[in-house]
Amino acid sequence: MTDFAPEMKKITISLAWLFAVFLLPVLLSGAEPRLLDAVRNGDHDAVRDLLRNHADVNVSQPDGSSALLLAADRNDAEMVDLLIRAGANVNARNDYGASPLYAACTAGDTATIKSLLEAKADPNAPLISGETPLMAAIDKGNLDAVRLLLDSNANVNGRESKGGQTALMWAAAGKQPQLVSLLVEQGADVRARS
Repeated sequence: MTDFAPEMKKITISLAWLFAVFLLPVLLSGAEPRLLDAVRNGDHDAVRDLLRNHADVNVSQPDGSSALLLAADRNDAEMVDLLIRAGANVNARNDYGASPLYAACTAGDTATIKSLLEAKADPNAPLISGETPLMAAIDKGNLDAVRLLLDSNANVNGRESKGGQTALMWAAAGKQPQLVSLLVEQGADVRARS
């Protein structure tokens, strides 16, 4: 019986090592897709539980969209704040260049935009096509969001790459006189051409 004990100890150590190296990561990796699902479903309790159990707050979908981007896209200011407090990267961008701030500007929720800017989101991070969060807010006609972005040093003269259009051009094309006035006051180039 004594000769058998060292062999059992080796087997036990080997099984523990296999579990720690191979099986534990597989079991834990299931938490990240659940985090994305919980964010998509707006399930705040599930998100809190997953984050308490060390789910990766910066997990992303195959296209690179992070949990924070999904929350911003849903106009879920409470979820955005929860993810930011958990350490989410506010400047993570998906394969199209969309950041959580861009998604928030497209969705139009001023509270979410403010939270992201306070967490140091880049107000000038463009899509791969060059469209900026400022242009997205203008497209929504969201005067408050435009003010927040400009107060956070958004480039009033940034250009998208397809046609070389500026935020001022977007505001004029959208027949948004208040936005046109605000952009001009903030130094938009009225002589710019696309």
